[in-house]
Amino acid sequence: KFASRGITIIPVDFFDIKSYPVKEHMFWSMGQMILKAAEGIKNHPQLYGTFITNFACGPDSFIIGYFRDIMGRKPSLTLELDNHTADAGLETRVEAFLDIVARYRQLKKSKKVTKVTKDSAGDSYGTEKKLKEFRQATTMFKNKKFLITMSEGAEISLFDPRVRVVFASMGQFGTEAITAVMKNLGIRAIALPAADEEDLKLGRGNTLCKECLPLQLTVGALVKYIRNKRPENEMTIYFVPSSSGPCRFGQYEIFMRDFVKKHKIRNVAFMSLTLDSSYEDFGMEFKLLGWYAVLAADIFEDVYNAMLVVAEDRVRALSDLQSIWSNVLNGLEHGRSGIKEALDQAAKDLKLIPQKKSLKDVPQALIVGEIYVRKEGLSRRCLPERLAENGIVSHVAPIHEWIYYTEWLAQHKLTDRVLGLKDRLVKRIKLRVMVGVEKKVKAIMAESGWYVPRIIDVDQVISVGENFLSRKLTGEAILTIGGPLAEVGEKFCGSIAIGPFGCMPNRLSESILNLKMDREHLMWFRKDWMTHQVTREVPNMPFLAIESDGSPFPQLIEARLETFIVQALRLHEVMMKYRNRHIQYIERSIT
Repeated sequence: KFASRGITIIPVDFFDIKSYPVKEHMFWSMGQMILKAAEGIKNHPQLYGTFITNFACGPDSFIIGYFRDIMGRKPSLTLELDNHTADAGLETRVEAFLDIVARYRQLKKSKKVTKVTKDSAGDSYGTEKKLKEFRQATTMFKNKKFLITMSEGAEISLFDPRVRVVFASMGQFGTEAITAVMKNLGIRAIALPAADEEDLKLGRGNTLCKECLPLQLTVGALVKYIRNKRPENEMTIYFVPSSSGPCRFGQYEIFMRDFVKKHKIRNVAFMSLTLDSSYEDFGMEFKLLGWYAVLAADIFEDVYNAMLVVAEDRVRALSDLQSIWSNVLNGLEHGRSGIKEALDQAAKDLKLIPQKKSLKDVPQALIVGEIYVRKEGLSRRCLPERLAENGIVSHVAPIHEWIYYTEWLAQHKLTDRVLGLKDRLVKRIKLRVMVGVEKKVKAIMAESGWYVPRIIDVDQVISVGENFLSRKLTGEAILTIGGPLAEVGEKFCGSIAIGPFGCMPNRLSESILNLKMDREHLMWFRKDWMTHQVTREVPNMPFLAIESDGSPFPQLIEARLETFIVQALRLHEVMMKYRNRHIQYIERSIT
């Protein structure tokens, strides 16, 4: 189409890009190639960029935005192709682009195109006075200390009274727990409330809307905080975990830093702990207390989901739960001794809340998938509450499973950080401590009668998952696959995998689980009597994959969810039948 109009095309593969810089933390090789070429195009008088992408391409959802930022005012064209793309539409867009380029070149010759200055964009996100020369606030670890450089140039510590660490909501319990840990360390911290429609609207208004849902919500939450709640002269540190790919998750901090720079928002910087460091940057006390916090948060989410189904008086039970949780947060703020005492008291207080039936007798479903979406209320559209209306208790895959997974990656040399012999030994000792604390905390909370203890076994989950997906593809996909295949039909009566729209790991998981959640495949690695008997009656395990963009589920998903619930309740009946037979067999054997 370009050639027929007399335009010469140079494919990016033919372009000499060796001398151009690589964008920071761009871990996709194709992304590096595209953005290096963009750097070469932007100042060349004869070159203009055309970006060809395909619908729902994950990496391109970020790379296109970076590409347009590099181009600035220089015209560029983005063509998004799929099997519905109309030829006439492409003709129109190519023609319009060439017209714009021709007009731009005329204006350049007449010198009517002015260079964009650094101060041409205003700051609409804060009340601060605009600086003539904007300087972005930065953070860095130096000699095991977290140092902050403010927009005014002053270098301060994380403990400075002007600093506040802000956590976007990822479910009430987890966000509030990690905030309490920060407060224990003497750091001013705040947990933002659960995301709402305003957060989503602001996020969509400040992104391309092609990026994954968690980015949209966390950007929206940051914008709303800066506009409405941020005190004057505060040095805001926004907590954004990161990774080194292949998931888009690793681009969040880069996108947000570019966003702050573009809108000239003073004294906003980011705290980013990475998967490769196994979240070790803050020292031993943070890790130990943080481990208690993560365990407590995951357990209390399970308790909350259980109360939705088996509490005699649901409203009163949930009110009591919030009061008990507040005491646990207070315990976290007082350190390890405080949290141990708080958990003991929490188990005693929970035991006093009456149940209408035993938790072990009700159907339980496993919710897996992308860690943010499965934990955050708006993203999952109140999925546990929806299941509870039909008598099903949800078990959301816990955050501490992910932390175990990061340790597993380090032990198996699947991170960018190479560990020496000493580091590996330290990690083994650390892992033993973590397992010991996990067993102790879960045993305490099991005494309440509101929690079924499940000890995480990452080795088992991965050994099952890697029958279908290589362990070298790091990220949540292998956990999303391994959990349902290892436990549905034995511990759970069904599984739902939920993730952001267009999420590559979730789509991989969906494609595998849709085909493998049946008797033929489960009997490869599950030789137990229970699975053998159950799958004879229910050969296909209940499974549902959901992609969320933050909007209410469409009718198709609603229909599939109703079908899933019917199938899960049926499987639960079969599981209970064989469980009771097994118990009777054991009792007769003892007699």
